[in-house]
Amino acid sequence: IVTISDGHGGSFAKLFLMLRSHFATVFLSSLFSFFAVFGIVGVLILFVPKRLFASVSLCVRILLVVALLTEFFANLLLQLFSGHLSGGSNYAHLLPSFWFLGIYETLAHLGQTGMQALAQRALLATAVAVCISTGAYALCYRQRFLRLAESLDVIGGAQHSRRLHAPEWLLRWFFPSRFERACASFIASAQLRSERHLMFVGGYLGIGLVLTAQTVSDSFNRHSTSTLPNSELLSIPLMIAFFIATGLRFAFDMPATLNANWIFRALIENPTPNPRRPVRTIMLLSVLSWQITVLLPLTWLQWGWHVAVLHTLAVAVLSATLVEALLARFHKIPFTCTSRPDIRMLLMRILSAVLAVMILVPILATVEQNMLLKPLRFVYGVILLTGVWYWIMRYRRDAMPVDQCLTFEDVAPPQFELLKLV
Repeated sequence: IVTISDGHGGSFAKLFLMLRSHFATVFLSSLFSFFAVFGIVGVLILFVPKRLFASVSLCVRILLVVALLTEFFANLLLQLFSGHLSGGSNYAHLLPSFWFLGIYETLAHLGQTGMQALAQRALLATAVAVCISTGAYALCYRQRFLRLAESLDVIGGAQHSRRLHAPEWLLRWFFPSRFERACASFIASAQLRSERHLMFVGGYLGIGLVLTAQTVSDSFNRHSTSTLPNSELLSIPLMIAFFIATGLRFAFDMPATLNANWIFRALIENPTPNPRRPVRTIMLLSVLSWQITVLLPLTWLQWGWHVAVLHTLAVAVLSATLVEALLARFHKIPFTCTSRPDIRMLLMRILSAVLAVMILVPILATVEQNMLLKPLRFVYGVILLTGVWYWIMRYRRDAMPVDQCLTFEDVAPPQFELLKLV
């Protein structure tokens, strides 16, 4: 919050005071953020074993992204505390953003009570972050980098970590052909080994976590005597399934680091197989597995088997419809397209997905709640979903022949098309 007037007329002196306060606040908060993150990484280097450092560091960074998104998009921590704990306004002072707001108001002489204490807390936190970061990396230099030359001799004899392999009969059941099994193995390996893809999926799911937790908070605040779950509770599994499916779909469009799709072009025989089947299976397993093993038992225990079966079937069918719509014209092996997607276009797609889930999911949850009151109304839902599936199949069937072939290049259509009359 930046102000240049106190309501009694502004002046250049006051303007300069506000600009100075704003610059000092932004500089110190940036300094705190920088050294806090590097301090966390330095502490992890000191205490986490080498074989676990990559995995633990990635998980910590994803958690940091989720925490920042939680505070930025919904201010979730403050809402949860103020909604369920007494004296909720005091818990806002636990957030670092409020500490540096104290620096701004103290330097600007706004006279807010308690802001000097928050400013002192911000300065102390910044000093602690700087000391921890420099101290941790000084110790890391003695512990790791000075011994690097001594460890070069044993690098060649390092053993690979053990991998978990699924049973062969299970792979044949989900992925019947050899191409499908190879494609599924490549997708799993590329997604789990690529730090960039894991960070993207983790950050995108962090947005889903924010919205889902906000919905859970709203559902708990509503006191209902009905024997059926309210619309907020019904929308939670839909939101989770939506973000998992769209997150994977967005990640599949991001190429891997190494441009090695030539090997797929050389090995794939004609006619080219359809990669949509293994991708569809992976996406369905990602959403249907927890719906059957977690959602169904929890709903059964809370509202009985009748509501549990209907609710789980509704969520599963809607999830399968979403997956089918996302793969309507998907004709490529994930992570193998050489051209990178435009960042602005990717951000617009993510923003559109978030807006879609905020609009469509509450509507679907309200419709499902009305159907649970009279289960015969599910017949209308079946008719509507049948029409949606027919439209998806027709949309896929009407695609141009070039769009139905396996592609390795995401090339934008030309702005001018030559007629080639001669």
